[in-house]
Amino acid sequence: MGKIITQWFLYKRFFACWFCMLFAMLFGLSFQVMAQGRDDSKVDDSKMILIITSYNPDVEKMASITDAFDRAVKKSSENYNIMVESIEVRQMMDIDTWTQKIKDIIYKYNNSRWNLNHIVLVGQEAWAGFSNMDTVFKDLSFSIIYASNYSLLVKKNDEGNVETRVIDTEKRAREMGKSTGFLLRYDVDKAFNLVKNIYPSLEYIAFLSDNSYGGIAMKEYFSKTFKNAYPDFNLVLLDGSKMSPLEVGKKIAEMPNNSSVFIGTWRVGNDGSFFTQASLRELFKMAPAQMPVFTVSGLGLGDVAIGGFIPQHDYSADDIASNIFNNIIKNPSHTSSFIYSEGEYIFSDELIKKNGIRRNQLPKSAIVESKTDEKIKQYEKYIIYEIGFIFILTTLSIVLFRVNAKTKKLKNELEANGKVLLIEKEKAERSEQLKSAFLANMSHEIRTPLNAIVGFSDLMTTTNDIEDRKEYVKIIHENNQLLLKLVDDVLDISKIDAGFIEIMDEEFDVAVMLDEIYMSYKPTIPENINFILQKPVASCMTCLDKNRIKQIITNYLNNAKKFVKQGSITFGFELKENGIKFFVADTGIGIKQEDIPRLFTRFEKLDPFVQGTGLGLSICKAIVDRYSGEVGVDSVYGEGSTFWAFIPCVYAKEDIVEEKNTPIVEENFDEGLFNDVSLEEKQDIKILFANGDSHENVIVKKVLEGFNVVMAQDGIDAIEKGVTSSWDLIVVCIDLPKLDGIEVIEQIREIHNDTPLYAIVEMGKNNQGDKAMMAGATGFYSKPIKIKEVVEAVNRIVKRKRDEKNQKEKPA
Repeated sequence: MGKIITQWFLYKRFFACWFCMLFAMLFGLSFQVMAQGRDDSKVDDSKMILIITSYNPDVEKMASITDAFDRAVKKSSENYNIMVESIEVRQMMDIDTWTQKIKDIIYKYNNSRWNLNHIVLVGQEAWAGFSNMDTVFKDLSFSIIYASNYSLLVKKNDEGNVETRVIDTEKRAREMGKSTGFLLRYDVDKAFNLVKNIYPSLEYIAFLSDNSYGGIAMKEYFSKTFKNAYPDFNLVLLDGSKMSPLEVGKKIAEMPNNSSVFIGTWRVGNDGSFFTQASLRELFKMAPAQMPVFTVSGLGLGDVAIGGFIPQHDYSADDIASNIFNNIIKNPSHTSSFIYSEGEYIFSDELIKKNGIRRNQLPKSAIVESKTDEKIKQYEKYIIYEIGFIFILTTLSIVLFRVNAKTKKLKNELEANGKVLLIEKEKAERSEQLKSAFLANMSHEIRTPLNAIVGFSDLMTTTNDIEDRKEYVKIIHENNQLLLKLVDDVLDISKIDAGFIEIMDEEFDVAVMLDEIYMSYKPTIPENINFILQKPVASCMTCLDKNRIKQIITNYLNNAKKFVKQGSITFGFELKENGIKFFVADTGIGIKQEDIPRLFTRFEKLDPFVQGTGLGLSICKAIVDRYSGEVGVDSVYGEGSTFWAFIPCVYAKEDIVEEKNTPIVEENFDEGLFNDVSLEEKQDIKILFANGDSHENVIVKKVLEGFNVVMAQDGIDAIEKGVTSSWDLIVVCIDLPKLDGIEVIEQIREIHNDTPLYAIVEMGKNNQGDKAMMAGATGFYSKPIKIKEVVEAVNRIVKRKRDEKNQKEKPA
């Protein structure tokens, strides 16, 4: 027994020690927790912006304003925390809970832990709950966003019904404390007078609203204002908070003929259900046919409503956040201020026509909108382009199908004739191979520009950058031209297959035609390639199909451009006894002798990696064959080629000049033109010659050798040199790279009023001569430049210089 008692005392002492250790550990832990709690309770040095939203803050409009405040704070050097809370408004039945929710949120943050500085109320419901508070905020400032110029003081009576009273939003806000806001202004007078002016005999006005806070507030405001201002009119309230949609629709159907309906809101039913746009249309299906419907909120515009005076959200979320943050939050001394949206008269084009309303009955500032989707309308022309391309592809498919069907038919006929037609059969088989290669090649050739057209057309709808759009349009245009060239070649070859090709002869000047080709091709030729035109006469009149002759020469030039990397491309014509021989010579890669017979065969391409259909040369041959002419090529592999076409014809030539390897300048210079002018006199004459044509520049330099001549290659270079030095003579070509020659003349004339300044123009092109004279030119020369004119101008300068020198040396 004693042993048991002794063991009990030992256990008791053990448990007592264990309990004391446990208590000490718990006490220490609780002390640490308390210490941590005290650290957490320290006041945060940063300030707080509390955003209270009516709905879920993830809703687009709510999210936009919270993100905007976040961006405004990040731009500031001060430290602000942003907290977002929502009262989660679902229906008007919860209205008695809104104020309590907002109180709880404010009390949650307005304590020693937080340094609450400003409250942002987003939405009408958030403001309604806040405005029903009895508290007056002296130390806090608040702002109101996405609310209207009127609001309701609301409460539930003992029976559970909502009692409301319309109040002025700004007035109530100022009573509660330092405040600001961005409010929508609803103007009953403008809305009513608009309808009254269009329909003078109007006697009944109906107002449609729903069971949302906005609907009830709008109904109370409209009803109060309308009855005070227009007591002689009958006001009918289509109250969705008390009536079902069926009852509202029935009441609309029973409206008298001299009635009009104003749409306020239609989103929530009297049972808390939500409506769609289709529900609004159902309401007015049974309405009298001639009863006009207008809107004060924008709801139903273009669907059931003709139009109305509608408030506009004039400020973005970033503008609102920045204004509040900089003027109110960061500036406590700033007084309360409210900004109201401006309204606009907006109408539906379709419905004003349907209701017989004339444009002159509408306010002058009215905006008339079409129901057509603006984005589709903006890119309508590009959609038309794509439809055109589909049509082209369909046409191309038909043409290719015809070519395929004809080839198969020819093959079957050759096989039926047996050995007698064996050679023809082999030709058909060869044609079948060429056709297959052609189809494969065409598939690639068509897809290349089409992919670019479709791809960049899609990009056009995704960018608002003007420079990107210009670049996309340029690419689409280039590939459009390429696709059209492919289609033209295929259509031409189909006409040849059908046994006819159109020839429309007209009288024209061959020399002038080649000048036109030279001027159009010159900008496309790389600078390291000399582009030369050779003409044996200044004028050569004949009667041929001008467009077909151009087609031959341009096809030859296009081939030359593909294969010439450096050297020269020379084209022109030669006069033969019974016709004209056109030629294009290049210093390209040349052609092997064994490949020359294949050149003018359709579908043939010596280099499959070079873009093209392989039809161009065969079309040239078909055109020349119609004139009973001849085509050919002279080539040395590795050195170059000369493609030519001889057309029998009658021609009349004038002004025979020696055939020279010169470009557009038609006169040859004489090395003795300035023999009587000393080198000293030449050096004393400074001439600025601004011309982008390197070949003409070579001629001018040679003619004016010894003179102090400075060349400018483009418009910007010409201005820099022209205004920074004095000159005795200035010559400016109108068609200058980088800057138009007219602008160059105007800017140089501001510095040099008396210097002789001549322009080089193309006669008949955009009245260049007249424009040059108006810009300040002394005179102008027409292309091609005449050496005689240049010499005369320089001789006048020489004579003037000599006269001035003699006058100075003459004794007084």
